[in-house]
Amino acid sequence: MDPTLRICTHSRISPTASCAGNGSLALLADLRQVIAQTGSPWLVEESLCLGHCHSGPNVKGAPGGPILHRCTSARSVLERMADEWPHGLD
Repeated sequence: MDPTLRICTHSRISPTASCAGNGSLALLADLRQVIAQTGSPWLVEESLCLGHCHSGPNVKGAPGGPILHRCTSARSVLERMADEWPHGLD
């Protein structure tokens, strides 16, 4: 399986209590753009709720990677994923 970043794009009635309400759709677009520009091997997918709504936007590394909370930019997601899951791209 290719290394994948799964970005929660779930929306709730209270917008600030969801990843979508906290900017995950913009983060998804930003990640796709940065990955295309840099040639990074990550795949990017939308995800259903990852269960940490008040800490979003949330990103899960798959398979078997960490969940990152309060993700604000594509570059920070890629840096944090490299720090917290250094073998994710092996």
